[in-house]
Amino acid sequence: ASSGLFLNDGTTWNTHVIWQNSTGGFNLQISLDGQTFQPEQPVKLSIQPKIGSPLSATTEVDSTTGVVMLNIFYVSGVNNITMSAVTCSPNSDKCNTIANCYLPTQIAPSNFTGLAAVNVNKAQDWRVYYHDEDGYISELQGDNSGFNLGKPIGGSGLNASSIAAVNVNSTTNNINIFYVDGLTQALFKMQFTADAWTKRKNFPPTASQINTLIFALSINRLCRSHCFLESQIWTWCCLHGNSRSASCLLHRTRCRYL
Repeated sequence: ASSGLFLNDGTTWNTHVIWQNSTGGFNLQISLDGQTFQPEQPVKLSIQPKIGSPLSATTEVDSTTGVVMLNIFYVSGVNNITMSAVTCSPNSDKCNTIANCYLPTQIAPSNFTGLAAVNVNKAQDWRVYYHDEDGYISELQGDNSGFNLGKPIGGSGLNASSIAAVNVNSTTNNINIFYVDGLTQALFKMQFTADAWTKRKNFPPTASQINTLIFALSINRLCRSHCFLESQIWTWCCLHGNSRSASCLLHRTRCRYL
């Protein structure tokens, strides 16, 4: 994950890059001029990440002190969305973790969720997006006083796929979310403007995505036909008083799980 910002002088650009190392921890590298990077450094965490955790990051700068705050969002080893707040001295790569906490959710994240976060209102005010266990894109809202439990905002996302979010205007909060649709596997976009989410829009599918959809539909039809045949056998068993036999129960079970 990466995040960047202009410092209070309006011209100096800082870039922060975070990645997961082979042991599961996080490393951080900072560019103080937008061109060259300082040596990597470990991020101190009290809540250990899941191996292969998705990552997202936001940054903001204190208008008075010039201290940069880096906020890292990830999934913990027990599958909770987690936030780590790291502060960095002005014009320096000397950083320190000041907080590390779970973000409670009304609907738990899926085991292979994507993750994206943005700043809003040019402040310590965040929106975090993830795949929930019901298969939808959910949003957490929070600021430096705490987070809510979140809610689904729509869109059936493809589990294990990435989510990207960008706040085009952090004053009016024009948030755009990009994700892969769970059925068509096409790229979709949702947009938040005027305090409401607009209807999602899809991008033209590739030939591969079209072929995947056709295959999925054909399998669905095949399963439905098979289930119909199994149900007919089950009905025959009922009519002939053999519905509790092992062979008849097998046909019922097969249909139930298709």
